[in-house]
Amino acid sequence: RDYRSGKGNENNNLVLLNGELPHPVHLAEDEEDIDWSVVTTTAVDSSSSSPSERYLLITLYKAVPMQGVFIWWRRPLMQFPEIEMDKNTNDHQQQQFRDAWEEAHKLFREKRKNENLPC
Repeated sequence: RDYRSGKGNENNNLVLLNGELPHPVHLAEDEEDIDWSVVTTTAVDSSSSSPSERYLLITLYKAVPMQGVFIWWRRPLMQFPEIEMDKNTNDHQQQQFRDAWEEAHKLFREKRKNENLPC
């Protein structure tokens, strides 16, 4: 599906985004109902000579097979290569989570033991 800018006449619209989505989404009933905005970023360093950048933010609502199911998209549009999800994980964060999980289990088992309850 093409999403065109509102500039120009009907025959002279600029195509901003064109492609097939990798998964189904809920479509707006009317083009007026599409949730979008223009986001402007500022340079992190105020002394930087780099200009601010503008992005078009479009919100799409994924159609999922059942409530509570999350589907991670490996690419924004079908013509883009898939992202290897496992390669983008932060090993240090994962280890911190595992350590915290093990500590929580240890504390739980100790509490149950002190209360003479089965672990």
